[in-house]
Amino acid sequence: MNRADPTGLVADRYQLCAEIGRGTFGVVYSGYDVETGRWVAVKTERAGAKHPLLGAEHAAYWCLAGQPGIPSMHWFGDHHGGRAMVLDLLGGSLQKLRFSLEGVAELAVQLLYRLESVHSRLLLHRDIKPANIVTDMHGSGVYLIDFGFAKRYFDPKTGLHIRRRKVGGFVGTSRYASANAHNSYVQSRRDDLESLGYVLVELCGGPLPWQQVPPKHQADRHAYLARVKKTILTQRLCRNCPTPFAEAFDEYRSYVRRLGFQEKPDYEYLRSIWRPMMSGECRARCDVASMLADPLVPHT
Repeated sequence: MNRADPTGLVADRYQLCAEIGRGTFGVVYSGYDVETGRWVAVKTERAGAKHPLLGAEHAAYWCLAGQPGIPSMHWFGDHHGGRAMVLDLLGGSLQKLRFSLEGVAELAVQLLYRLESVHSRLLLHRDIKPANIVTDMHGSGVYLIDFGFAKRYFDPKTGLHIRRRKVGGFVGTSRYASANAHNSYVQSRRDDLESLGYVLVELCGGPLPWQQVPPKHQADRHAYLARVKKTILTQRLCRNCPTPFAEAFDEYRSYVRRLGFQEKPDYEYLRSIWRPMMSGECRARCDVASMLADPLVPHT
C-alpha cells in the first residue's frame, strides 16, 4: 500500500483533520475521503511501538467485514514510518454515561447481538468496556470498536477450540476483565460475556465496587480482583441498581459462570433475560439517546 503524504494526506486519499483520541501507542484523528467527501476516523500507531497492536486489529476488522455493529475498514498501511488504519467515523463512547433501566436492557440485547457476531467469526474481543462501545453518528445504534486485543479461539492449525491453560501476562482492562483473565488463563467466549456483565452494572448503577484497589493489595492486584469478582454477591455488586436489573443480572451471571471453557453460549437465552424490561416500542427501535438516564450522571 502507498505510504502517506507527509502533508497529512493518508494513502493519497484521506485528509487528516482533528485529533479525537490518544492512547499508549498512537493517535486517532478525524478525517475525510477527498474522493467522496465522507468523514472517516484514522487510527495511527507510531513507529517503534513496544507492543504494536494495529496489525492484529487490522486482521480482526478484515475478519469481521460486513458484520452489523462493527465499523468498516477502508484502508490499512504505512504512515510516516508507522502504520495507519482508516475506519468509519462514529459517534461518542458510553464511557461517561448512565442509562435508565429500560435503556440498559436495550443495550444488553444489542451488545449480545454484537458479541454473537464477533464470536461467530471465531474471534474474542478481550477488552469489552464502555470506552470501546460507541454510537453511530445519529445515536441510533451501538458499535464495538478497538480490536487490538482480539484473538481467535480456534486453533487454525488443528481446527479445534484452543485449550484452557495459563499464559504469561494479563490482557484486558482490570475494571471489566473476567476473574479468569486476572488469573492469567487463556480467555474464551464466556470471558467476553463476563466483561459485558460488569459494563452493564456500571452503566446502570455507577462505579463498580473494585474500582479503587486498596493500597495493601496493589502488589497483588490481579489476585485480589480475581478473588473479589469470584466471591462478591449480586446484592453487593448491584447495590445501586434497580431490583429488576439486579435480578436479571443474577440470572445472567449465574449462566455465564456455568459455561464451560469451550462451550458455545446460548446468546438468545441471554437476550431473553433482558427483554422483559423493554417496552414494545423499545424493542422495535434502537435509539441510544432515548436510553439515557435523566439526569445524566457522569463518572466521578
